[in-house]
Amino acid sequence: PARQRMIVIGSVDDGIYNNEVWELTLTGEPAWNQLTVQGGPHARAYHSAIYDPDGERIVTFGGIDAVTGVTRETWVLSLAGTPTWSLMAPSGPLPLARLQHGAVYQPIQQRMVVFGGRDALGGDSFDDVWQLTLGTTPTWCSLFPLGSAYPPRHAFSMVYDPVRQRAMVFAGTVQEDVELKFNEVLGLTLAGPPTWTRPVNENRPFPREKHSAVIDAPRDRMVTFGGTNSTGTLYNEAWTLDLTEIQGWTLLAPSGTPPAGGFDHAAIYDAVGERMIVFGGWNGAGVYFAGVSQLSLSGSPTWSTIATAGSRPASRSGHTAVYDAVRN
Repeated sequence: PARQRMIVIGSVDDGIYNNEVWELTLTGEPAWNQLTVQGGPHARAYHSAIYDPDGERIVTFGGIDAVTGVTRETWVLSLAGTPTWSLMAPSGPLPLARLQHGAVYQPIQQRMVVFGGRDALGGDSFDDVWQLTLGTTPTWCSLFPLGSAYPPRHAFSMVYDPVRQRAMVFAGTVQEDVELKFNEVLGLTLAGPPTWTRPVNENRPFPREKHSAVIDAPRDRMVTFGGTNSTGTLYNEAWTLDLTEIQGWTLLAPSGTPPAGGFDHAAIYDAVGERMIVFGGWNGAGVYFAGVSQLSLSGSPTWSTIATAGSRPASRSGHTAVYDAVRN
C-alpha cells in the first residue's frame, strides 16, 4: 500500500524454482518491473509473506528451497532505497520447517502470526500457531490458542480481519494421500488470549485448496477466488463471506470474463482501486499462467484483464504477493 504496487517473490514453474522479485505498479498504466535486489535466499516456493508497514519491509518465512529442501528460514526484504535481502536471526525456539502454511500481520502488536502447513511435499500437516514479534528484538514464540483448529491442514487461505483483530482461515487439505478437503471457516481471535472459533457460514463454497483470499475492508467481507478439489476440478468462482456473519457466503456473479480456473496463484487487495488483483497459477496439467486479472469490488463486480507495460514475469505458481501502499 505504501507505494501502491504488488510485489511478487519466488515461485515454481514445471519444477524450476526462482527467487526473482517483481513489482506491478498500480497507478496509471500498470507496468511490470523486475526489481534489482541485493542478496537473497535460494530459489523457493510455497513460502509465506507479510508486509510490515512500520519497518517498510516484507517478511517471508519457510517454503521449499531448491537447494536445501523445506526450510524454516526468515528472510526480510527492505523496500526503502535499494531493495535488500537479509536473513533474520530471531531469538526463541524456531517453528518446524514447513510449506503451504498461512501468515498474517497484526499491526497492533507488530507481529507475524503463522498457522499450519506441512513438513514436505506429501508430508504431514500441522495445526500449530506461532508468532514472530517484529520489534527491535525479533522473537519466535509458540502460541496455544483456546479451542481447536482440528484437523491439521495446509494449502488454505488466511487473511487478517482488522475490525475484529482475528485471522480468518478458509478451506485447505490434510495429507495428499488422504485427499480430504475442507470448506469451513476458522476464526483465530488475536485480541486477548488467542482463541479459535468457527463462525457461522451458511451456503458455503464446495471444499477446495490452493485458492486465494483477500479482505475487502470497505464492505467488511472476505473475497476468495479459484482453487481445486480432490477430483481435480478447477474453480474460477469468486465468493464473499460477510465478516459480520449476518449474510454468510455469497457467490458473486461478476460481469466480464473471469480468469481460467486454476490454483497456486497469488492475489492482493488494492485499497486505492478497491479491487482484487490475481496473478499466475496453473491448472495442474502443465499449463502455467502469467496474466494479471482484476475483480472490481466497488459497485457491480466486474472481471477484466489488466494490460501491463514492460517485460512481465514468466508464468509461475506457488509464489507470494503483497501490497505496497506507499508506492501503490
